[in-house]
Amino acid sequence: LSDKERRPRQSMIHYALIPFYFLKILFYFTRSPRVKEHVFPGVVEREEMKERLPAFDTIYNSRGLYRLAQCYFMVFGRLLPIKLNPTPDVMHWTCPIAARVVGAKNYYTVHDIIPLRLPYTTQDNKKFFYDMILRIVKSADKLVTVSEYSQKDILAYLPISRDKVINTYQNVFLSDDWSLN
Repeated sequence: LSDKERRPRQSMIHYALIPFYFLKILFYFTRSPRVKEHVFPGVVEREEMKERLPAFDTIYNSRGLYRLAQCYFMVFGRLLPIKLNPTPDVMHWTCPIAARVVGAKNYYTVHDIIPLRLPYTTQDNKKFFYDMILRIVKSADKLVTVSEYSQKDILAYLPISRDKVINTYQNVFLSDDWSLN
């Protein structure tokens, strides 16, 4: 099948699976997902991670959270509310995810809006992505992006004010022995 023929079928499969998503969401309400907390007392200074990660005190991880949030959003059209104890001051989601930590400031990294600007280059569900991004924009305390071009696209195509979009730029580390040859 060509990409054009395959894409509508993939979208139809998502909608055909909604009853199963609904069952998964019901299971969520009876037993919320397990969240593993990894605590690092004080300012983290781990040699193996020092170059790659910013300072943090705690990392939360939950297996299957991304898919659960997608299911919840498909069924209810809202972001999955997550309660953590203790509630962090800021929850930084490193990609668009249909989830929100209740009681925390929620920051979402949106690297770009390629699925909307160049829809023929990705195979994801465009309607789902657009609806989710709109909901994230409504509820986010800040959107984080990595380039001026992405920031310009976000401001042009999404209903968000300039003061809510932070551009951190993409970091590049060039070692002394690296050359352009």
